[in-house]
Amino acid sequence: MIYTKTPKQIEKETGRRFVDICKELISEGLSPTEIAQKLHLRGSDPVQASLYKERLADKRNILFPEFVDQSTKDLIALCPKVIGIEYKDFIHQKYIIDGMSAAQIASIIGQNEKKIERHIKSFGFSKTPAQARKDSVRSGVINYQQIVANSRKTRRKSNSFSNSQDMVRYMFKSHIERIISNLNIIEIEVILGFDEMGILGDKEVDIPIVIFKGESTYKFSIELNGEYVHSTNRAIQRDDEKAVRLKAKGWLHFIITYSQSNAKIEEQVIIILEQIFGIVLNRNFKINFNGL
Repeated sequence: MIYTKTPKQIEKETGRRFVDICKELISEGLSPTEIAQKLHLRGSDPVQASLYKERLADKRNILFPEFVDQSTKDLIALCPKVIGIEYKDFIHQKYIIDGMSAAQIASIIGQNEKKIERHIKSFGFSKTPAQARKDSVRSGVINYQQIVANSRKTRRKSNSFSNSQDMVRYMFKSHIERIISNLNIIEIEVILGFDEMGILGDKEVDIPIVIFKGESTYKFSIELNGEYVHSTNRAIQRDDEKAVRLKAKGWLHFIITYSQSNAKIEEQVIIILEQIFGIVLNRNFKINFNGL
């Protein structure tokens, strides 16, 4: 059995910040995966997350550095001293009045998004999916108008399964509608987009999926890759870079590999939707071809 370490264990052993170790190894030419292997981490996510947080701090996105990684008890105690209002009032101002998401609030105070979501829920603050969407659009979390406009434009251009991308999109649409209908999920709103360039600016996202559930916004990107075209080292590197950029913008990225068999493609769609709705519903979620 291979012993794995956590970033905190590494910091305790070395007396250095985990992110500084990662930055040093990056400068030596190691990839996040290679760093994870060298440091005996379970995966590369802690490396990427720490580097991303450091970039946020460098860009001065953290408005209140006193709050970074503080416990809930310390946040409640510090808020009146640092800002001059109670922590609950601060969350109400940012979440309800300013229309910020839990992720955005977390980013400006250096906290975990899940912790902020728990605080929002414990304080009794909530939004409808429609209000959450409006706030996301207003704050620039998603470009809803562009996604919808692209959807309409693509539908006008293609009213049949003229290519595999249309077919895969239809699979997602059909299964999502069936899931929501069978489970009678009324608090969820789903946007299934088309060929979205606005997310990264210079690279297209084949199928963006945005789901609003209560006060939460979930963003998923689907990439459709041909096995031959995307099998070269350069193509793999481009795909990895794209996935990292999407993750940095809050999108969970999935890849579907084209196949001559529609059944095999649909199997991939099913697996992705199980993961998506498992995240949104916060529980294990399984789909079979004959029903939920």
